[in-house]
Amino acid sequence: MSISNFQEKFIKGPIGKAVLLFSAVGMLVVGFSSCGRTAQLAALDEKGNKQVPFATVGSVELPVAWIDQFIEEQTKQFPPGMMDSIGPTYKAGMYAQAVNQLISQAHLYEYASRNGYKSDNEDLLKMLKIDSEATFKADIKQKLIDAKQLPATATDADLDKKIAELAPGKTFVAIYKEQKEQVDKVLNDKSKRPLAVMSLAAQYMTQKLEAGMKPTDDDVKKSFEVFDVKQITVKTSATVTDAQAKEKAQKAYDALKTGTSFEAAMMTYSEEPAPAGKQKSDNILSVSKAQIESSPDMKPILALQPGDYTTPTKVFDGYSIFKYAGKKVNTPKDYDANKDNYRKQFVSSEVNRKITEELKVVSKEVEPRFSVKAYEAAYLFGKASMPEGADALAPNTTAFQKVIDVAKQANANEPGFKMAVELQLAAIERMATVPGADVAKLKPQRIEIITKYLEFSDLWQYRKELIDAYKEEKNGDKAYNALLVALDKNNKYDQAGQQNYSEISGKYLELKSAGLVKPEQEKEFIAKQEQWQKEKKTYDEMVAREKALQEAEQKKAAEEAKKAAASAPKSESKPKGK
Repeated sequence: MSISNFQEKFIKGPIGKAVLLFSAVGMLVVGFSSCGRTAQLAALDEKGNKQVPFATVGSVELPVAWIDQFIEEQTKQFPPGMMDSIGPTYKAGMYAQAVNQLISQAHLYEYASRNGYKSDNEDLLKMLKIDSEATFKADIKQKLIDAKQLPATATDADLDKKIAELAPGKTFVAIYKEQKEQVDKVLNDKSKRPLAVMSLAAQYMTQKLEAGMKPTDDDVKKSFEVFDVKQITVKTSATVTDAQAKEKAQKAYDALKTGTSFEAAMMTYSEEPAPAGKQKSDNILSVSKAQIESSPDMKPILALQPGDYTTPTKVFDGYSIFKYAGKKVNTPKDYDANKDNYRKQFVSSEVNRKITEELKVVSKEVEPRFSVKAYEAAYLFGKASMPEGADALAPNTTAFQKVIDVAKQANANEPGFKMAVELQLAAIERMATVPGADVAKLKPQRIEIITKYLEFSDLWQYRKELIDAYKEEKNGDKAYNALLVALDKNNKYDQAGQQNYSEISGKYLELKSAGLVKPEQEKEFIAKQEQWQKEKKTYDEMVAREKALQEAEQKKAAEEAKKAAASAPKSESKPKGK
């Protein structure tokens, strides 16, 4: 996960100064106490009582309420009622994102604390560059220069002029006082200060690492190195198993070892498409070192000498043999003119890379300790959905099955029980999409999960699947009862409701044709259909009345506007010079 995904949220001041503001999560009250090497963070409610944590990461307790607030903010982005029609996979992604980002933030706080991060107000104000008017002014000037809104030679007078343009009616002193008061208010509020401390950990590490980096021109130019790579790729598919792809790739490798040129082997074995108007052997991939380092399947290239090739390497869609064909430096033409900007970009990239690498170490040393199973399942779902390392190259059902197993342990009396069931359904759906998955074998577990899901949620696509399963079992009563519930819950009469009604009626005819509907059930269902149609007619009449009323109002408004235009006095214009 990129460091930018969990850095603190900011608002912009009147001239673009970044001022700390808490995200939706940060609106909660949090307690703070010093405990050992790293400050202990624990959430409190408005009455000062400790919030129920779903996990503890190092010295940080992460409360359930933070996740609830995150989901609430996400839900607000949708029209009212729309979340009810969104499938569990999307919701599971939201839960996983919230849990994993909070855990990543806690790891970042732990990492910063190990590197001297302190929470004294004086240190925090210096880090925010708002400890004095002079520091604030220098920071604002540099930000405007970086944004190309001021020249590099700008004076204080130039800055004052620019501020007058960007914030009319405000002096620099007034802006500084306003911004300083906002920061002081947060840092002196015991209920909000801890989240400020945690969220500023990213800024602390960024500034600390940037200060220690002194790249030379050669270092910066080397970052523009591009590796030319050729590859022989054999892909898995619905008809080609992993073992078959691996065997074919091994044949290509054996051919190379017996003297076949790499280009000839590409023509014979590779399934990569040829470049337009060229042969497959002309296919060259140009990738930066950063791209290679971030790609588990291509990392072996870095250990090669020009002209060498790897053994068959597992990639996402099969197996590849990579050849290191050469290297070049694509230094930008404007490098000399924009040397400072390129240096800053290099430092920023290196800082992000360093923080990302160190966070991987910290996350392995400081694993989250979960106290609520539903949230542990959300964490695992996120990991299974975005696997790293070797797992990213060999997707399988094991990780998603673990999500289900953990989620099933959720207690109905604990927070997040509904979420746990949604995670199970999302996981079983993802398992079915893994190449080579035995969908038939997954079906009994899937039906069990769907049955539990439909106890508190209702989506016709899942109820229909349940009905089909009962139909296969020749269990007419269960199939009919599930169908009847679907009809009762279809209380919308728009186009979507009509579509569901048609499908429900069609499913009823299927059950009847299969001899799974009893006479009394048929009578009951027909009566329910007639009632739905009656309610649909009432709905249509209401919509028609509202439409007619709206059209009448629009017509009346148009007529009144026409009369007003006709009765308005016409201006007379005199010829020039008269």
